[in-house]
Amino acid sequence: MAEFRCKASVDHLINHDAGVNWIDLYHSPYINVSRKNIEHLGQNPFGRFTLEETVKK
Repeated sequence: MAEFRCKASVDHLINHDAGVNWIDLYHSPYINVSRKNIEHLGQNPFGRFTLEETVKK
């Protein structure tokens, strides 16, 4: 089984982007998640997901 680790730092926890929260997915267990029951899951060019509007059906 592959080992997954989330890379977190204080910089990731501080809100610098006017209400936008970021999750660093460098070693994410969610990278292979099926999107068939997920809506509004967006990823920016840096590989980070925005989760404010993400909902599970």
